[in-house]
Amino acid sequence: MARLLKPGDSVAGLVVEKHLYTGRDAISYRVRSQDELFFLKQYKSPSCLVDWYEAYKRYQEEIGMRLQGRDVPWIAPAAAFESTVGVPTFFQLFSLVPDCSDMEQLLAQPLGITPKRRLELARQLVAALARLHKTGIVHADLKPANILLAPHAIQGVESRTEQALLVDFDFSLLEHETAPWHNQQGYKGSPCYYSPEHVQNLVPCRQSDIYSCGLVLYELLDRKHPYALDDAHAYMKAMLAFEARPPRLDMFAAQNGDLRALQDCLHACLAPAAADRPSPADLWAALHRVQCDKTSLPRSDTQATAKTTVQPRPGSRPRPLSAPHAHPDDCLLLEGEVQGRLEVRIRSVVGRALLEAFGPDARYASHGQFVLVPENNAWFIEPAPCAVNDTLVNGARLQGRLRLRDGDIVSIGRESRGLSLLPVRIRLPLCRP
Repeated sequence: MARLLKPGDSVAGLVVEKHLYTGRDAISYRVRSQDELFFLKQYKSPSCLVDWYEAYKRYQEEIGMRLQGRDVPWIAPAAAFESTVGVPTFFQLFSLVPDCSDMEQLLAQPLGITPKRRLELARQLVAALARLHKTGIVHADLKPANILLAPHAIQGVESRTEQALLVDFDFSLLEHETAPWHNQQGYKGSPCYYSPEHVQNLVPCRQSDIYSCGLVLYELLDRKHPYALDDAHAYMKAMLAFEARPPRLDMFAAQNGDLRALQDCLHACLAPAAADRPSPADLWAALHRVQCDKTSLPRSDTQATAKTTVQPRPGSRPRPLSAPHAHPDDCLLLEGEVQGRLEVRIRSVVGRALLEAFGPDARYASHGQFVLVPENNAWFIEPAPCAVNDTLVNGARLQGRLRLRDGDIVSIGRESRGLSLLPVRIRLPLCRP
């Protein structure tokens, strides 16, 4: 068994300053290397005695490589190594974020959280999860304690805002790769934040993260966990029976007449069947229809004001959601050839995050792919200058402003190669039945 390190002990050139806490699978310390402080994890599980110990180290190395990047919304390992502390022991080293708290601490003191702050943290969480999934990683243990709130510096100047950062990827999963502990032990999660896949001994997937994210969003935006149950069996029974009510979003009601899209989307996060839960793009679009003050306009790119309708997949049997409202007369509707619907009411920059509602080929779109503009009772489409691939309208490359007509097909591709992906049909207000 790994030995607990004490202040003054040294491992791999790192000097232990303080034991922070002992968790289920690891012991954490604050350590120093010359003049820099770090966060060090010493793993109790897996130990070098289990058959999958070596495979776990290689698996963590791959996860660490995928987490690397600039301005990422998580804390990636800075180094991983093995050192003998009584027995050969696996360690991972992380940057130490000063003056940070976590969302669990924040939610424990709800009186100081303004609606605007709640909404901004919800948007940051969904954006971080969407970006994590693009790396092919499933977090598998999303909960408030694993969401750090770090002071956010803007152009090197400390601000009063905060950045939500995902942490604790010890038992996260690489999509399309079998975890070393598969059939050796269960998949890790946390009580009150388990997904249906966790409690049914299934392999957690992206939609498992959506379920756990939905629970956190309820706590942020509804001020209450939908299954606040201490008994594990009662929690499992309630979640599989889909007993959660739609969230009450009364704190936003004064400035947002229609919160139905966000209520339905958050409620659908808790659907027992993974296929019935929304995507991060669905959540993103619904969250950005809500405003907290008259000046808080949504930014361009992925934050364009738009509404994504969450639809059940073929063969699924979701719990009925509230009936959708009728389309307003000035609303442009985009319909995917296979899946997805998107409503646009104002000038909107449409990029990868919104287009994900229409299928996986959205990965070929840029963060800003094209612009939809209402003008003089008509709708126009313009190419976004930063787009890498062509925006095609009826198979032809979009080179300037073009008036849209009902039935036009907008897609992503390369006209020179005859390549057209992610076709989306335009439905104009007066032409819809």
